[in-house]
Amino acid sequence: MIENFGIDKIEVAKWAGVTSAVYSLSQCVTAVFWGRLSDIFGRKPTILAGLTFTMILTLGWGVSSSLTMAIIVRALSGACNGNG
Repeated sequence: MIENFGIDKIEVAKWAGVTSAVYSLSQCVTAVFWGRLSDIFGRKPTILAGLTFTMILTLGWGVSSSLTMAIIVRALSGACNGNG
Protein backbone atom coordinates (compact mmCIF):
# COMPACT_ATOMS: atom_id res chain seq x y z
CA MET A 1 0.00 0.00 0.00
CA ILE A 2 2.76 2.44 0.94
CA GLU A 3 4.50 1.80 -2.37
CA ASN A 4 1.33 2.81 -4.22
CA PHE A 5 1.66 6.33 -2.79
CA GLY A 6 4.75 6.88 -4.92
CA ILE A 7 7.27 6.17 -2.17
CA ASP A 8 10.65 4.76 -3.29
CA LYS A 9 11.14 1.06 -2.59
CA ILE A 10 14.01 1.88 -0.25
CA GLU A 11 11.72 4.07 1.91
CA VAL A 12 8.67 1.77 2.04
CA ALA A 13 9.75 -0.11 5.18
CA LYS A 14 10.42 3.14 7.05
CA TRP A 15 7.01 4.60 6.24
CA ALA A 16 5.23 1.33 6.99
CA GLY A 17 6.91 1.44 10.40
CA VAL A 18 5.86 5.04 10.91
CA THR A 19 2.23 4.24 10.15
CA SER A 20 2.33 1.33 12.59
CA ALA A 21 4.09 3.34 15.29
CA VAL A 22 1.72 6.31 15.07
CA TYR A 23 -1.20 3.93 15.73
CA SER A 24 0.39 2.57 18.92
CA LEU A 25 1.50 5.97 20.16
CA SER A 26 -1.90 7.57 19.73
CA GLN A 27 -3.55 4.56 21.36
CA CYS A 28 -1.20 4.93 24.33
CA VAL A 29 -1.90 8.65 24.67
CA THR A 30 -5.70 8.21 24.72
CA ALA A 31 -5.92 5.07 26.91
CA VAL A 32 -6.71 7.03 30.09
CA PHE A 33 -9.37 9.03 28.25
CA TRP A 34 -11.12 5.83 27.16
CA GLY A 35 -10.87 4.47 30.70
CA ARG A 36 -12.57 7.56 32.08
CA LEU A 37 -15.29 7.34 29.43
CA SER A 38 -15.81 3.75 30.50
CA ASP A 39 -16.22 4.87 34.12
CA ILE A 40 -18.77 7.50 33.11
CA PHE A 41 -20.83 5.70 30.44
CA GLY A 42 -20.11 2.05 31.20
CA ARG A 43 -17.99 -0.61 29.57
CA LYS A 44 -20.38 -1.79 26.85
CA PRO A 45 -21.11 1.62 25.27
CA THR A 46 -17.41 2.50 25.34
CA ILE A 47 -16.39 -0.76 23.68
CA LEU A 48 -19.13 -0.39 21.06
CA ALA A 49 -18.02 3.17 20.31
CA GLY A 50 -14.40 2.05 20.02
CA LEU A 51 -15.31 -0.83 17.71
CA THR A 52 -17.46 1.46 15.55
CA PHE A 53 -14.66 4.01 15.21
CA THR A 54 -12.18 1.21 14.48
CA MET A 55 -14.43 -0.13 11.70
CA ILE A 56 -14.96 3.27 10.09
CA LEU A 57 -11.31 4.29 10.29
CA THR A 58 -10.12 0.92 8.97
CA LEU A 59 -12.21 1.62 5.88
CA GLY A 60 -10.61 5.08 5.73
CA TRP A 61 -7.17 3.48 5.91
CA GLY A 62 -8.11 1.20 3.02
CA VAL A 63 -9.15 4.09 0.78
CA SER A 64 -6.26 6.40 1.68
CA SER A 65 -4.99 8.17 -1.39
CA SER A 66 -1.79 9.67 0.03
CA LEU A 67 0.82 8.94 2.66
CA THR A 68 -0.29 11.92 4.72
CA MET A 69 -3.89 10.72 4.72
CA ALA A 70 -2.77 7.21 5.67
CA ILE A 71 -0.75 8.48 8.64
CA ILE A 72 -3.56 10.73 9.85
CA VAL A 73 -6.15 7.95 9.56
CA ARG A 74 -3.85 5.54 11.43
CA ALA A 75 -3.34 8.12 14.20
CA LEU A 76 -7.09 8.67 14.50
CA SER A 77 -7.68 4.93 14.42
CA GLY A 78 -5.28 4.42 17.31
CA ALA A 79 -6.77 7.33 19.25
CA CYS A 80 -10.32 6.06 18.76
CA ASN A 81 -9.49 2.46 19.60
CA GLY A 82 -11.32 2.27 22.90
CA ASN A 83 -11.28 -1.51 23.05
CA GLY A 84 -7.49 -1.90 23.24
